[in-house]
Amino acid sequence: MKIVDCVFQGGAGGAPGTSSCSPGSTGDGIQAQPGTVTLFNVPARTLAISSPVRQGMNASLTFATDPGETVSLILSATQSPIYSDVIKGTLLPGAPQVFLFLGALPGGMTTLNVPVPVLATMPSFGLIGQALYNHPTHGYLVSNPRLVVVLDSNH
Repeated sequence: MKIVDCVFQGGAGGAPGTSSCSPGSTGDGIQAQPGTVTLFNVPARTLAISSPVRQGMNASLTFATDPGETVSLILSATQSPIYSDVIKGTLLPGAPQVFLFLGALPGGMTTLNVPVPVLATMPSFGLIGQALYNHPTHGYLVSNPRLVVVLDSNH
C-alpha cells in the first residue's frame, strides 16, 4: 500500500478492568506486515476541472501549488493506469495523450480558464485529465484524475 499526505494515530489504550488489571497500551497508527506500507511524506496534489464543458467554450481548471512548483496537464480519451513511485501515485490517462506544460503557477489556489477546441462532431465524449506537479523539494507529484464530459457546441 502506498500512502500520500496522511497521518495515522493509534487509538487510546483500554481502561483497567479491575484492580489487578493495568490499562491497555495505545494502539499502533498502522498495523501491517513489514514492507507492505510505504508512506510518502509529501503534500497531496489536487486538480479540479469543470464538467461538462462545451467545445468552443472555456473550461475552468483549478490547481493548488506551492511557490516554485511547475504544473503540466495530461489529457486522454483512454485510460491505462500505471503506478510509479517517481510520481508518487497512479497516472490514469492512456495513450495517446495530450501533454500541456503550464509552467510555474503562483503559490496557492490558481484557476485557469482554458478554451476547449472543437475536436469532434460527436454529441459528447469523455476526457481523463490529470495534473503532474514538479515540486522543488518533493520532486514529481501526480494529482487525482478527473473525468471531463465534452459536449458538442451545436447541442
